[in-house]
Amino acid sequence: MALGVDRLNNVLARSLRDRNTPVALKSIHSLQGVAGQSNMFPGGSSGATPLTDALRFPDRLVTQVDVPDDLQSLLVPSLITQPLIENVIKHAVRKSTTPITLAIIARRVDDKLELTIRNSFGDAADPVRGPPGIGLANVNERLTMRYPLESRCVAISDESSFCVRLTLPAIGTEMKR
Repeated sequence: MALGVDRLNNVLARSLRDRNTPVALKSIHSLQGVAGQSNMFPGGSSGATPLTDALRFPDRLVTQVDVPDDLQSLLVPSLITQPLIENVIKHAVRKSTTPITLAIIARRVDDKLELTIRNSFGDAADPVRGPPGIGLANVNERLTMRYPLESRCVAISDESSFCVRLTLPAIGTEMKR
């Protein structure tokens, strides 16, 4: 578990250096086998955060990262997946007693990058969600501000999973915006 925390801290340190600088998609591979990009600030009166929950329940979160080699150098806004992964932990891992699968999938479609974050519900009660919350709204706003008229943030839920698909320009490290 210590190795996972060290990797998570390294991802956070790199990401926090400059929140306005995009990061290469390959940095998501640092999440393989760890809880995700999560802040270290206490949440709520219990002091629990998505990170501490992921560390308390390591057997409940299985991560799968599928970023093809030819997409590794594409850029994404720093910490763009943080609230999405925190939502998985908050709304699925905390509520389930069985493993939750978190899949992060990147695909190129024409001149766009589609980044999908999908999670199962496990045996969590009441997997049907209400309207999108603040985390999704913030992700959508950040994408819209950074890539006006060129990005989308779509959330889809069914009986077995929740999915967020981010669509943004496929920009490589040599073409920073």
